[in-house]
Amino acid sequence: MYYFISGMLYFRLSGIEIAQVKRLSLFKKHHVDAKITTLEYNEYMHVNLPIYDLHDEDVVNLYDYFQQAEIVKDNPTTLNDIGINKQFEKQKGHQDTVTYTKNGKKRIEYKLFPTEEFGHHFPKDQIHKVTYFDYLGHHIRQEIYDVRGFLSLVQTFGQDGGVNQESFYTPGGKLAIVCDYAEDDNQKNVISLVRARFGKSWHTFSNLLELRGFFLDCLNLETHQQTTFMSDKSNLADDAIYKMQTKAIKIVVRHSTHTYDPTKPLTSRLNDVILKQYQHRKELSAEIVSTKQQAIDMKIRFNQELPVYTIPVGYVSNSLVASREANTVTRKSHTMLAIARVNGEKRIEHMVEVVKLVRQTVKDAKLEIYGYVPDIKYFESLQQQIKKEKLENAISFHDFQPDLNMIYNQSAILLLTSAFESFNLAMLEGISHGVVPIAYDINYGPSSFIDNDENGFLIKNGDIHEMAKRVTELMTNEKLLKKMSKQSYKKAKSFSENNVWKLWQSLLIDNVNLKIK
Repeated sequence: MYYFISGMLYFRLSGIEIAQVKRLSLFKKHHVDAKITTLEYNEYMHVNLPIYDLHDEDVVNLYDYFQQAEIVKDNPTTLNDIGINKQFEKQKGHQDTVTYTKNGKKRIEYKLFPTEEFGHHFPKDQIHKVTYFDYLGHHIRQEIYDVRGFLSLVQTFGQDGGVNQESFYTPGGKLAIVCDYAEDDNQKNVISLVRARFGKSWHTFSNLLELRGFFLDCLNLETHQQTTFMSDKSNLADDAIYKMQTKAIKIVVRHSTHTYDPTKPLTSRLNDVILKQYQHRKELSAEIVSTKQQAIDMKIRFNQELPVYTIPVGYVSNSLVASREANTVTRKSHTMLAIARVNGEKRIEHMVEVVKLVRQTVKDAKLEIYGYVPDIKYFESLQQQIKKEKLENAISFHDFQPDLNMIYNQSAILLLTSAFESFNLAMLEGISHGVVPIAYDINYGPSSFIDNDENGFLIKNGDIHEMAKRVTELMTNEKLLKKMSKQSYKKAKSFSENNVWKLWQSLLIDNVNLKIK
């Protein structure tokens, strides 16, 4: 049994979770038992699964596990199911909000699920949250309902607004997990005690980290076959694996660079996550990275004490490999594409400068950016830069899209200006649709997908003028663009699902040298 460990499956997935979903699909296709394992709480999780062709059986969540809510039939709780004391007066609230007052003061607020969200349709007046206020106006209690309809979490608050206690319930109303909060020495409100019911017993922990380790131990003990735990979200899952008391094959999957200065992989200081991996190297069975060069660098940094294997986190499906090439006539040859979350490490400000330079020759050149915005301040600085350069009609931002196939098929040029990567799924997806990539030659990823001057261009890190020159060259030479597009299709075939599966099979599934730790 293989468990791919992460934080949560939100509507907007990061590259890490997208890689997990693709890996799970590959394992299921080859009849290898596996599940995505999530450690965080989110009442929306189960409506997000169908978006990525996942079922309840494909995922095991820590809270679902202890709340006995892994598979629950939808039974929505609506306003009609709640009895309101007649002493309260109903007030007209904001959209999806119903408020009740007493003596002119708000005492209860119902937050409803919208009738449609994330592509899911909710019943009319289905309750999401209920907040209670005392007569002084303090919110003292909040009840949170799972999307499937049951009361899942109750939070109580102190007068300062901080959480006092969180209580998680089973669909049948039994208490499952209790988290108590207190101020630490820095006057920060933190979890000070965790209790969880497992079987007929209550277990006590000092923090969520210990609970997460116990959760993985429970999964390990109930699986009647060899178990492999794979940490994908290092800042969450690594520590949970380190807290395990039972033995299993324990692997970390690295989705980023390993040093603070990615341009100096052999000499720069290891980042905190990798430093902790090094300190716990004797508790790990192996590490997986996506590129051969990072594997070489990691083996050197770990003094060959931890096996490091190269397996790409993404692949090109057999159906896509066999599909017909998209007609180049339908591509927007004067439009650049970028698939990236909008934050500083992606250096989108470089792309803005590229557009400015390209438009000196190609007057109608445009840039379309797809991705969610985790850094509002950075996004606002980009908007100011775009306005300053008078590029408002040339650069557009679009929200995260779960399915980008049509967008790739309509695109001609893909830009990447990141400071660092470890693989970059978007670039693999792009070349598999015949998009021509132009990227900074950084650690790691771009050189895995680009044969320079064949199917794209590798640009010296930070050389905006050279990148603009290459974009202009492609936009003004249709024959070259078409030739490189065909080479992109060919390059993508080396990442076919058959080729990648052979690596999983030889380096992980059939590898007798992996040690149980």
